[in-house]
Amino acid sequence: MCIRDRLMKYQQQREETRQALESSEKRFRAIFDNAYQFTGLLSREGRFLEINQSMLEAFGVKREDAIGELIYEQARWKTSPEQQAKFKRAIADALEGKTTQFEANLSAIDGSTMMLDYSLKPITDQSGRVIQLISEGRDISYRTLLEQKTIDLEVQRQRTDILKQFMDDASHHLRTPIAILRTSTYIMGKYIEKMRQQVREFRQIPDYSQDSLMSDLLNNLDTTTQKMAERIPIYDENLTRLQQIVEDMLHLIQLEDHTQFEFATVDLNEIVSMLVIGNLSLTEDVEKHVSIDFTASENALPVKIDESYLLKMIGYLMTHAIQAIHHDGHITLRTEADHEDAPGGDQQRALVHRLP
Repeated sequence: MCIRDRLMKYQQQREETRQALESSEKRFRAIFDNAYQFTGLLSREGRFLEINQSMLEAFGVKREDAIGELIYEQARWKTSPEQQAKFKRAIADALEGKTTQFEANLSAIDGSTMMLDYSLKPITDQSGRVIQLISEGRDISYRTLLEQKTIDLEVQRQRTDILKQFMDDASHHLRTPIAILRTSTYIMGKYIEKMRQQVREFRQIPDYSQDSLMSDLLNNLDTTTQKMAERIPIYDENLTRLQQIVEDMLHLIQLEDHTQFEFATVDLNEIVSMLVIGNLSLTEDVEKHVSIDFTASENALPVKIDESYLLKMIGYLMTHAIQAIHHDGHITLRTEADHEDAPGGDQQRALVHRLP
């Protein structure tokens, strides 16, 4: 082979090598710049020799401005002596051949704060001398947020457990005094009834009926016992409400314990109508002159639900509306089928409005 042919072959090999190097460089740059993690190549002093696009975007700087800059002097860390100290220690450790991993907070260009899992790895030559450093940072903000949410959920669970235990204890401890109060109210009612009967009997005795002092005494006693008798139903009604609260507390505890619901198809119109009739006496007792109007839908509104819990749910709404309403207030209820909101069919709704 002549010299000319050898020269041409050498030039061809050089061109192929150059093209291969360019292709390799492009692949490296594509991977380097498109990596989600923050990657940089540092000098022994910690100056940027290379920096990938993800890191440039987070820093909010151009490549030419970042190259040659000390990593701990970067503006995103410069304001935090603590962060700078971490990088200086990591560089010192890397120069001793150690790979250092630590967490660093980065104030991104968009104002958000990133939590980075950062590492500095040494690159050595054949003699083992550290010549460069590889800087890598992974955004673990999501992990930190997840850990915080896990902690928050655990705290919330513990609070719920404490509240649940309190409700359990309170509901059981309240049952005994409620039973005593109910019994006492019943006995008091019997005593009052007996006293009123005795007053009536004394009035029939001529000597007592003609004595003005005794007559006044009997009148006062009759008035007092009558007022006491009028209070008995109020006491009994409030004890019934208190007992219902206790039972509701136990139901809530059962819900926490994954109580099995008994689903059945019921007519929402019938449920609300039943509750309206049941609450009419409550509106009379509170002496507020509260009126209740119920407008049922034209057609039946079947819903598949646990009837006992549906009664409680709507009952709560009505009871609270009655208790919170002003004198001469007006409560309106209506049931309807909502054709728009339900994706798979009609959605049944019971609406309670409280008007002062």
